[in-house]
Amino acid sequence: MYKRGEGDSLLLVGVYVDDWIICGPDSGKIVEFKGQMMKLFNMSGLGLLSYYLGLEVNQQGSEITISQSAYAKKIVEQCQMR
Repeated sequence: MYKRGEGDSLLLVGVYVDDWIICGPDSGKIVEFKGQMMKLFNMSGLGLLSYYLGLEVNQQGSEITISQSAYAKKIVEQCQMR
């Protein structure tokens, strides 16, 4: 986890291997940061977060929900509990 800026210009960047999550209160700052990173690294933007490290993320309006239903189903199948 990395932190850049403060207050309204705060960005939090979570990094796991080659996956990034960028969040902050100002979408313009997020776009600017992504542009800077794309100049330095070969990367693509995938839009709003929908899946990360086994977490399913659903963003609608001001609400964000997180679940692990797909991961739980996979574990159940692997353990032959079905």
